[in-house]
Amino acid sequence: MEWVLFQYNVPNKPTKLRVYVWRKLKALRAEQLSEGVYVLPLLEKTREQFEWLCAEVREMGGAAGLWKAECLSEKQEQELKSRFQEKAGKDYEGILERLSKKPNSNMDTWLDSIIREYSNIRYQDYFDTHKRYTIHTQIERHYLSNKRRKET
Repeated sequence: MEWVLFQYNVPNKPTKLRVYVWRKLKALRAEQLSEGVYVLPLLEKTREQFEWLCAEVREMGGAAGLWKAECLSEKQEQELKSRFQEKAGKDYEGILERLSKKPNSNMDTWLDSIIREYSNIRYQDYFDTHKRYTIHTQIERHYLSNKRRKET
């Protein structure tokens, strides 16, 4: 499997630049390999997202580069994949917890926010974490239940 590595360095001051890049990397669900080096599976969308981030870092006066890489160890690759799956799994667990706390009112708003969150996690679930299917089924069940409730 191929990976895309993002390496960057931004000026120390103002600190908001570092925070901005960190938040972007967190939103992409990139895994940190070492200080200033992050990894994602090499897909068209991940490469493009890192290319945009490189451009932003350069605009901030920093330096950034992209690298294509392969793990030379099967064990190392499996560990890296597991890190991505664990992160997605925790995010799906958060949705399960929210689904268990069904509100008495504002069902549409509550369900819409869960669907948005689920879509975001699923978009960046690079290795199809199995919990995704359980979550999808439960969201569908809540959606249909809410629809029936509104029809009566």
